[in-house]
Amino acid sequence: MDHLRRVRGAGAALLLAALAGAACSRPVAPVVTGPLGNLEQAFLETRALADKIDVARAKGLQTGGFDNWYRESRSRLLSQLAVTDSAGLNAEDRRALRTIREITTTQLTEHPAPAVEDTD
Repeated sequence: MDHLRRVRGAGAALLLAALAGAACSRPVAPVVTGPLGNLEQAFLETRALADKIDVARAKGLQTGGFDNWYRESRSRLLSQLAVTDSAGLNAEDRRALRTIREITTTQLTEHPAPAVEDTD
């Protein structure tokens, strides 16, 4: 019976370690298609990383590797924004591009702005 408890305890410890590792993993943005697919995917990844940083800071936790991942992701996003031309886009894609540019410049700055400001 003692052996069974140790095995269960070890299994629970492995499960907790796996869950903790998953919580610290880099978010994977969904695959987006269309003329802005790569740009939208880069934007979603950058936004997800900014959100993870925001949540960690709000909980008083270390942000771990998220800061570095965020900077790398943001750099790729800025590069893609710089070469994206709206001339050949339809109206919906032009609106999406404007929105991505606006959010990138106002919220996804070098140090991401919190999604919700402190009220203290």
